Amino acid sequence: MTRIARWTVILILAALTLPTVMQAGEGPAHTVYILPIKGEIEPGLARFVERATGEARAMGAQAILVEVSTLGGRLDATLDIYDALVNAGMPVHVLIEDRAWSAGVLISLSGETLLMMPGTSIGAAEPRPYDEKTLSAWRGELEAAAERVDRDPRLVAAMADAAMSIPDVIEEGKLLTLTARRALELGLADDMVSSRSEALDVLGLLGARLVEGELTSSESLSRFVTNSTIAPMLLTLGFMGLLVEITTPGLGVPGIAGLVFLALFFGGHMIAGIAGMAGVLLFLLGLILLGVEAFMPGLGVFGLAGIITMAFSLYFTAGGDAHAARTLTLALLGTVVLGGAFIALAVRFKWLRRFGLPVTLSTALGYVSTSSDASMVGKIGETITVLRPSGTAIIEDERYDVVSEGGLINKGTRIRVTKVEGRRIVVRVIEEQDA
Repeated sequence: MTRIARWTVILILAALTLPTVMQAGEGPAHTVYILPIKGEIEPGLARFVERATGEARAMGAQAILVEVSTLGGRLDATLDIYDALVNAGMPVHVLIEDRAWSAGVLISLSGETLLMMPGTSIGAAEPRPYDEKTLSAWRGELEAAAERVDRDPRLVAAMADAAMSIPDVIEEGKLLTLTARRALELGLADDMVSSRSEALDVLGLLGARLVEGELTSSESLSRFVTNSTIAPMLLTLGFMGLLVEITTPGLGVPGIAGLVFLALFFGGHMIAGIAGMAGVLLFLLGLILLGVEAFMPGLGVFGLAGIITMAFSLYFTAGGDAHAARTLTLALLGTVVLGGAFIALAVRFKWLRRFGLPVTLSTALGYVSTSSDASMVGKIGETITVLRPSGTAIIEDERYDVVSEGGLINKGTRIRVTKVEGRRIVVRVIEEQDA
């Protein structure tokens, strides 16, 4: 090949590859990070949003498109999500796919562009608990968020405060909720779109590479556990498992199940960043104190301290606020109702007899009511609690309430029935010479 031919081939190849080289030199393809915020707003979702915004920054995304569909949720988690989006370090756009009620209003105001699909709505943001302090702080937060993105702060204030009125929009005494069309008319929304593709087109991002934000398994667990309905249920099932294990000793399965439910409760809240190991250790301390009371019965000090310690542990693990108090209260009510039902069924169907415990209405709580039976005189048994002077003893494999003939009798002491007076069984310690 001659020199002229070689140069001709080189020039042709260069001409063919030049567009590709120039396109490569224009920089990486645009990336849009799709961030779904759906369902109840809780701490598990907040942790996901914080991680996702960091992930979007790390990959050099051009923008974040937040897709919102929520009825609301916890105020603390909402503020965390809003802060994470505002400080994302890139343009944030919001697309309301369904409803943006309550906490969803503040999240919707995190984007510089607010798009809504037909048939969607935004509003009904009255805070819970409803008191002057909470309302003032929440309303101020909404108004500041609206001002940041150049929207009418009166509109979002009227969504949170029924005392707010706006001529031709909302009268005093009612909360404001806007449809997509009405929000567009009042300038709260920027445009109405029918799909994600149309939203990207309006934003000038059509054709960009889309990266879908997805929950990790631990984040999914955290969202499940910190849900306002699931958290009390887990505590209730945990308490019930321990209750069944105590009343039917030897099974093992209910006790293990109860501990698993409690472990899920603690683990989910720890993943969400609400609680740390201190809550777990405090709960274990409460269990130890209850164990001490069970095996070394005293004046009830250890048992009371254990219950208080466990209650504080659960309260602070759930967040240490009004939401935590609600969670704990619902769990206790659920335990009382289910526990009562279990005891009633156990008495009716005599389930506890299978485990060596005679069951009557009183034995559902672990005791046998006694009748005036002179044949019991002389029978031998053993105390299972301290007699001061009354307490409980096992006599011929049955539990009885008994009274000491003398003074205090320690647990585990062999005793003999000396007399029966109606339902009152009197016992005394068996001395070595009697034995």
